[in-house]
Amino acid sequence: MRRLVVSSFRRRSERAGTPFDCISPNALRWLRKRVMAGLDTAKGTGGGLENIYISRNKASVRRVINENELMNFLAPLGFKSYCLEDFSFNDQVRIFSKAKIVVGPHGSGLTNIMWLGNGASVIELMPESRLHPDYFQLSRALGLRYTAIICKAAGDDNDITVDLPEFKKYLKNIPFAMD
Repeated sequence: MRRLVVSSFRRRSERAGTPFDCISPNALRWLRKRVMAGLDTAKGTGGGLENIYISRNKASVRRVINENELMNFLAPLGFKSYCLEDFSFNDQVRIFSKAKIVVGPHGSGLTNIMWLGNGASVIELMPESRLHPDYFQLSRALGLRYTAIICKAAGDDNDITVDLPEFKKYLKNIPFAMD
């Protein structure tokens, strides 16, 4: 069996006098190239690009409480919902390599934006209590279009509720969202 072992490629930076970790774009491109070179991305996937919604409905925390209503809005826009724990690593790479827009709540599933192609868009549903720049930094390093939509916390487990009227307005005002 072949293995790829990758160490952490974080680097320290500073903005406005505040240090923070950021991701090396060169290291990300190297990793992406290595993984994609060893994977037949056409295998087991449909034709063209698709819009993806990352579901956390099998998770115990950071779920979208009104996910059914959100998907009722997103499905007519061509979004398909994926519970990533149902897919192997290779399948996740294949799915995301065919995506043009990814919408998902803050969580490890968004790490798969590593496999998006150039010009793809990421819309992160972020709990107001958990503002982290991780996926913004990853998107920026990879040249992806990114926006965060801050959502109301629902309970102690960082579950969120998406304000659907606001989400719909916001989505219409994001120039890249529905190109």
